[in-house]
Amino acid sequence: MGREGASPGSVVTLRNGGLDTISWKSKLAWVDFLGSLMLISAIFTLVFGIETGSNVSWKSPKTILCLAIAPILFGLFALIESKAAVEPFAPARVVLNRKLWPSLFGNFFCFAGWLSVTFTVPLYVQAADNLKVTHVGPILIPGAIGGVVGSIFAGYVMKKTGRYFGLTLVSDMALSLGVGAIILCTLWVRGRVWVSWVALVTEAL
Repeated sequence: MGREGASPGSVVTLRNGGLDTISWKSKLAWVDFLGSLMLISAIFTLVFGIETGSNVSWKSPKTILCLAIAPILFGLFALIESKAAVEPFAPARVVLNRKLWPSLFGNFFCFAGWLSVTFTVPLYVQAADNLKVTHVGPILIPGAIGGVVGSIFAGYVMKKTGRYFGLTLVSDMALSLGVGAIILCTLWVRGRVWVSWVALVTEAL
């Protein structure tokens, strides 16, 4: 639940049942800033290259440069996570564990579905109902709240039980229901903002 996830800087380390008493500077040193920067750069160059290629030209120097740099940056990210990072947010022992692959791939594709809905629903409502951008933005607020609530609830349950498989199934079902409602009720959504709110909250949980 909660597709948005947590940034490396928002993680608080817990040991021996409580918060560590070491200084915040020492905790800050654990944050994987270099890995985060490398991952953001790799994703940006890949997306920018694809966007430029589809809208401008696949032979454009910008497109070729970005698509050539992206694999290198992804490789550097993997190297940093496996060799340099003190507390990597994508540890090799987790990413390469085949038992976790179904959950990782499921989360990946569900996040892709959530992101596409979050991007397209405001555009549709803006065009269908002739609304301004300032009026469309609040439509995303319930979905964001649903994502936060889902993340906190899932984290609490996993901390208490140590299980995540059932949470993954429930989360995937909620996403499917929310996205399915948006797809099947596209015409009905027009003029009924509350329908979008309910669907976005459901698919964000």
